[in-house]
Amino acid sequence: MAFDPGIINQPQVEWKQPQEKLDRGVDFTDRLSGETSITLLSVTAVDTADGSDATAAIISSNPPPLVLPGTKTVQFRMQGGTTGKVYKVSVRAQGASGQVAEFDLELNVHEF
Repeated sequence: MAFDPGIINQPQVEWKQPQEKLDRGVDFTDRLSGETSITLLSVTAVDTADGSDATAAIISSNPPPLVLPGTKTVQFRMQGGTTGKVYKVSVRAQGASGQVAEFDLELNVHEF
């Protein structure tokens, strides 16, 4: 899979349509600056209206989330969702020394 979206390194709001599949990357370089490498712990999604787990619907397992080789960037693909819903997407990574950092973004799904 080619990866060419903007890299995210600060909180933000994303908008997508239900049928779109969008690749995103979260750069943990600043958050885990003292680390030589990172390991992906999780990429999850929660429906903010009721707190239910929406990971299977929002985060693609094909391709699965991964750490791009030689970087501190976690790449993942957002898909699906229901028009009018808002999801909290959380990405967690751990450095070699045990530091853990989390990045959250708000995903708004809307059919334009």
